[in-house]
Amino acid sequence: EIFRSAARYLITWPELDHYGPREGDIFLGPLHTSQSAKGDMPIDWPSGNGRVVGYLQPDYPQLAILLSTLSRSGLSSIVAIPGGDRWAREFGGSTLQVPTSRVQLNRLLIEADFVICHGSHNLVAESLLGGKPLLVLPQQIEQAMLAKRVQASQFGLYLSPAEAHRIPEFIQR
Repeated sequence: EIFRSAARYLITWPELDHYGPREGDIFLGPLHTSQSAKGDMPIDWPSGNGRVVGYLQPDYPQLAILLSTLSRSGLSSIVAIPGGDRWAREFGGSTLQVPTSRVQLNRLLIEADFVICHGSHNLVAESLLGGKPLLVLPQQIEQAMLAKRVQASQFGLYLSPAEAHRIPEFIQR
């Protein structure tokens, strides 16, 4: 009751609000903390056409399919994965790098042509601020809600966990 008439300030954009634009609320835009700037590993882009940057979790069920597809795609790809040593050994090559320590993701975002992620609000916002389209592969409900808003706003594509087998089709576009 006491908050019913209070102003509400949302730290997002209307296009990314999980519930869509809300009348009467004030959208301040996302907090831009550049969490991705804390990496310590400078990295050069591998050979290939087009530049893809990704930030994915090691427990993503379709990670092997995604990395295999990227390594065969001919795209210059850098995919940061926490604890990515195993993935670097298995899939790293001439066109795909999986860094084994933290990278300065914000620097890579500047040069990337598109971004692949699970849908953290900060990385989505940073990507969009840089004009980068997204392929969002959510792992939980809040990420899925954001991914649906990204797709509805035509900022990128969303693949639900049930559609993840279609990753090769989307990468090869």
